[in-house]
Amino acid sequence: MWPKLLFQVGELLPHIRHLVPLAQKYFDKGGDAAVLTGISESIQSDLGQVKSGHASLARQVQEQNALLGSVGDDVRRLGESVAALDTRITEMDTRMNSAARTIKLLLVASLVSLIAAVGLLIFLAMR
Repeated sequence: MWPKLLFQVGELLPHIRHLVPLAQKYFDKGGDAAVLTGISESIQSDLGQVKSGHASLARQVQEQNALLGSVGDDVRRLGESVAALDTRITEMDTRMNSAARTIKLLLVASLVSLIAAVGLLIFLAMR
């Protein structure tokens, strides 16, 4: 029985020799599939992290856009306030110049009146 079995194994050896590379390729493909599955899972988890990071960045950009809109409104209002204050300052400057001219005129008139009064007193005192 053993010699017959050994003889049959001897006849099958060339066929087995051709099957070994095929088996090797099959098992390598199985290993490749496992590696590819691992890589795929890793990529999917990384993609999930990227999506969550992107969502966070998108939310921050929206918040900053809202903040910039608010700042823009504040700057516009500030510009309007500055323009109004500039107008008021110009008006006050005009009034102050007018008041200064009036005061100078009144001062000159007062001095002339004082000189006239002193002159009149001197004139009356000498008579």
